[in-house]
Amino acid sequence: MPTFTILLAVVRPPALLPFAIRSVLAQDRSDFELFVVCDGAPAETVACAEGFAAQDPRVRVFAHPKGPRHGEAYRDQALRHAHGQYVCHIGDDDLWLPHHLTEVAKLLESVDFGHISHFEIIGDATEVVAGGTDILLAGDLADPAIRQRMIDTEGNFFGASVSGYRLAAYRALPEGWSPGPLDRPSDLHMWLKFLKAPGLRYGTRVAVTTLKLGASTRRDWPVERRVQELEGWAKRLLDPAERDRLMQAALLSMSRGTYHLQYRAEDLVRQVQELTAQSAHALEAQSLAEAAQAHAEAARVQAEAQARAALAQAQAAQAVQRQAQAAEAEALHAQRSALAERDAIAARLSTAIDETQALKAELAARENQVLVWRTRSQGMRQSWSWRLTRPFRKLARLIAGKPTR
Repeated sequence: MPTFTILLAVVRPPALLPFAIRSVLAQDRSDFELFVVCDGAPAETVACAEGFAAQDPRVRVFAHPKGPRHGEAYRDQALRHAHGQYVCHIGDDDLWLPHHLTEVAKLLESVDFGHISHFEIIGDATEVVAGGTDILLAGDLADPAIRQRMIDTEGNFFGASVSGYRLAAYRALPEGWSPGPLDRPSDLHMWLKFLKAPGLRYGTRVAVTTLKLGASTRRDWPVERRVQELEGWAKRLLDPAERDRLMQAALLSMSRGTYHLQYRAEDLVRQVQELTAQSAHALEAQSLAEAAQAHAEAARVQAEAQARAALAQAQAAQAVQRQAQAAEAEALHAQRSALAERDAIAARLSTAIDETQALKAELAARENQVLVWRTRSQGMRQSWSWRLTRPFRKLARLIAGKPTR
């Protein structure tokens, strides 16, 4: 029984396919089965793959019409026929170094899902040793924080050609390879299923076992140029010295990246220290400002209290003033009433005086009249006629019932 089941999915013409298959067949370990899964690939691609299958019984071809997205469902169907303990993938435009399966076996001895270091050449193949455009992506699936970050951000730092997982772990998942959202890469969609599964073990093995020639920088290349590049690298990787140079370039890439990160970290530490000092000064200034603000607030409160006291005093003075004004008005009113009453009394007194004088005048007149009457009465009584009529007056009085004198 094979130890490894290797999936090679292909959709395009076969120009690059032979280089990937030969890098698999050239592995140090031979205990594998290679499944070439054709997702609507042209007939010549299927024929190319079947040619390798005719020469090596470990190669098996699964030809399908074009499926949804990148034919992920066909990969799941192929793994239903798998016999290997471990599962690996390789892209039809990638190359494995001869010790790739050896390193994957060491990785999967203790984990259920993991990967070998992802090494990628961005520029031309001739530039890697001259140092130009190779990158070795960093990351460790054994770190729970990194796994959680992959889940949260849907970020990825390794491709399918450096991945590996146990077939038993894959078959225990609720869902295997399947088409994912249009904005999510197929491999990441599958990795997230592993990362969210409970009870699995994860890991990363640092080694350079795969040469990936970045497709994003080669989309405008004619196929002949890509074939020439892959052919050149396939020949160079046959030489152990060239493989060592490649691994050294990858490690130097990591070393350069580590150095820049370390330098950047030191720079960030200095910036943090400067910011900390500035923050201390700012905190001190803030404390002084807060103290000044508190003093100003206390002064404001005191001023407000004084203002309220002054306002209360002013209001009290206004109340006293209003009372005084009311008393003054009342006194003025009383004065006016007294004056009016005085004038009325004076008027009545004047009237009384006038009436008294009139009465006096009238009394004097009456007294004069009485005097006149007395004089006349005395003269009359002394007259002969009065005396002669006296008996007649007595008689009249008697008749009238009046007393006689």
